[in-house]
Amino acid sequence: MRLRHLVVTLSAAAAGQPLTTDRAIVGYYVSIQQAPANTGALFVGGFNSLGQQMASSTDYGITIPAPVTGTPPPPYPIGNWHQAMQVCLNDIWVKGTTAEKVTVSYWAPDKA
Repeated sequence: MRLRHLVVTLSAAAAGQPLTTDRAIVGYYVSIQQAPANTGALFVGGFNSLGQQMASSTDYGITIPAPVTGTPPPPYPIGNWHQAMQVCLNDIWVKGTTAEKVTVSYWAPDKA
């Protein structure tokens, strides 16, 4: 396993956006953190009660507050070290202020 990370630039899409469009990217433990320069809250979602994949300021599962004076809140963990549960990064959707950045860290299997 290797620790990997990616930086996601938020778009203006009304329904948010997936962390990645590549369904092959999976992690065993995922953490999401706001960039220090961000100014707005980050909303994290997936499939809502209607089966729609999305995240918005009114339809989300988790909210990560905006950084305060350049200090982001701690990373938000998704997954569990004690269970070998893979999380597909394409199934996690985020919505925040357009052009702001989110850092995603995850443990992933070594590639052959």
